[in-house]
Amino acid sequence: MENSRKYNPYVKVPPGEEIVISGIAGRFPDTDNMKELQENLFNTSDLGSDDNRRWSNVNYDMPTRSGKINNVDKFDAQYFDISPVEAHVTDPMCRLLLEHTYEALTDAGVNPKELRGTKTGVFIGSCYCETANDMLYCRAQAAGFPIIGCSRYWLANSISNWLDLTGSSYVVDTACSSSHQAIVEAYRMIRSGECDAAIVGSANLCFHPNLTFQQFQFVYSKTNCDGWKPEGIVHPSLSMQKKLLEDFYDECGITPEELSYIEAHGTGTLAGDLVEINAIDQALCSKRSTPLLVGSVKSRFGHTEAAAGLCQVAKVPKIALLVSCKV
Repeated sequence: MENSRKYNPYVKVPPGEEIVISGIAGRFPDTDNMKELQENLFNTSDLGSDDNRRWSNVNYDMPTRSGKINNVDKFDAQYFDISPVEAHVTDPMCRLLLEHTYEALTDAGVNPKELRGTKTGVFIGSCYCETANDMLYCRAQAAGFPIIGCSRYWLANSISNWLDLTGSSYVVDTACSSSHQAIVEAYRMIRSGECDAAIVGSANLCFHPNLTFQQFQFVYSKTNCDGWKPEGIVHPSLSMQKKLLEDFYDECGITPEELSYIEAHGTGTLAGDLVEINAIDQALCSKRSTPLLVGSVKSRFGHTEAAAGLCQVAKVPKIALLVSCKV
């Protein structure tokens, strides 16, 4: 494995050429910014709610409890050079991504105007869009705009268009690992020289009760989710998850014994959680003399689907000091 690392340009990085996350921003259930996220994590706040902000709980089969983002109907269209008519038929996820791109750039100390014309890529993780029907059929009076506003490619392209960026710009869909893969795409593009910098984002909004998910117990009225589906195409593979962990840390040159904390996916299904924790145990804990702390941000506000990976990335820097004090 040492030889493979020697010739892998994505692993061996010369000093001064490291790729870093320089700015981060986000909005989470009942959590409007990163500072509130840190406070809610430290306070172990339960951010799921059973109010009627999304739908009325009139059907017994409907999921009644979920994590809900505040103020999704608010948007400063003028700032982003978007007309009111166009904003009205633009996917709320797209509007959120524009807003938090600005906040992340500010957090990184970057003036958005300075990025114009630069080879900056935009990589967005997304797997569901619940607004397409409403945009295409119910608001069709804004001729032409709904076709763009509810198309998932626009989640990335709108950011590139607003900032006048010349780097790659596309959406990644690998289900609930979409934002994980978006990070990988960004890293590879920068490392290969195709992009000088990258904006990575993801969004997920639930506006309608999904009875199919409820019936398969992917969403549930209780805070915890208990999956029961027998092994099939969506069943996670223990051997592949174990191999992924081993390969990843080997490529990074980090031994399992050096780890103090791992942020797990924590899908909330019986099969998924069992497979993941066993993979972590087998891949990372066999030679440890001290416990490995494992957590998942989903325990605070539920599964964020395509945005799950970036929610994990957002959490870890905020709890790093707490983890180091406990270890």
